[in-house]
Amino acid sequence: MKISLLGIVLGLVLIAFPIFIIFQYRLTLLNRYVKSIVRIVVSVAVIALCTFASVKLNSLAFNIFLALLFCVCSTAMSVVKARLKFERSFLPLLAGTVAGAIVVGLYFIFLIMGARGVQVSTLLIPIYGLLTGGMIEANARALETYYSGLRNHNQLYYYLLGNGCTHAKATEYFFRRGLQASIVVVCKRMSAVVLTAAPSIFFVAVMGGMDVLTAAALQVFLLFAVLSASLIAVFVTLLIGRRYNFDEYNKLKKIFKNESESSLSNPSAPRGTDPASQPQG
Repeated sequence: MKISLLGIVLGLVLIAFPIFIIFQYRLTLLNRYVKSIVRIVVSVAVIALCTFASVKLNSLAFNIFLALLFCVCSTAMSVVKARLKFERSFLPLLAGTVAGAIVVGLYFIFLIMGARGVQVSTLLIPIYGLLTGGMIEANARALETYYSGLRNHNQLYYYLLGNGCTHAKATEYFFRRGLQASIVVVCKRMSAVVLTAAPSIFFVAVMGGMDVLTAAALQVFLLFAVLSASLIAVFVTLLIGRRYNFDEYNKLKKIFKNESESSLSNPSAPRGTDPASQPQG
């Protein structure tokens, strides 16, 4: 299936129609709308070029490189969304994202999809693109919850340390909150399918010629694959972060952006609200 030149022109009409509405009713949304158009065009163009190169080269090594590149981009976006410092959180999260993507991605490709030979190289890019893209928000929420909890509820952390708990035991509560936040994000996404959002993967797979039952299974299993990959990523990230982001006195280093001083360095620092404590909309 191909879109003709006339189809592209008619598609541009759909882009222009909201602009007409914005001007007609004098809505102050033109800049935001244009920025959104530019952002999606650039993103889709980059992904399309990568996929085109993957199809033309038909090289497993190149596809593996692109899959790792997706992991790097996903990690960077998660760090930005969590408002964490790159130098403190990028490498631990990258290790976790790569671990989750490799384990779940290969499991999905070889065991669930049953790919063999050339099919492995063909499925690598779309599966890893969906996995790493779906992990962005879950990883960001988990990290923000974990480190916000340590910063805002530092008295509990110090109380446990002062009463003989190991560092791993003292951070166990916050560790569980981080995992919980990751699960909540993906569960909300699962609940949104059909109820508030269309099952896009299902419809696109059907449009591409996949039978209905296989497309339905693909839609469901991919959501659970994202959840599993996110949990692995968060587990590995926080496990590394226990040693990477704490000093020799078990104090949390400066981890958040624009943070002049770690709140854990001062047990009397004002307490805030961690993301997991906020109501889920």
